[in-house]
Amino acid sequence: MRKKIESLVIQALADCYEEFGTELEANPQSFIFGGDSPLDSTAVVSLLVDLEARMEDEMKIVVSFTDERAFSQEQSPFHDVTSMTDYIMVLYGENQGE
Repeated sequence: MRKKIESLVIQALADCYEEFGTELEANPQSFIFGGDSPLDSTAVVSLLVDLEARMEDEMKIVVSFTDERAFSQEQSPFHDVTSMTDYIMVLYGENQGE
């Protein structure tokens, strides 16, 4: 499951890079938000909305990145692909009753 989720995050990020004219290749170490990210806040919001839709459409997993918990964590789940994948795995586990 983790590989599928990571793949969706990477694909959504790659599409976001293309949409916003960033000539980087998305990979598991790619930064999403913060000083090391090539994305501005508009691009990050677009990515999060797209990723929520992809998770629901392709994996039947409903996630919301706009809840307070996502923004109140010590380390942002939006920092990079790995932290985003980790956060989605937590949400997935909660939705599965794990």
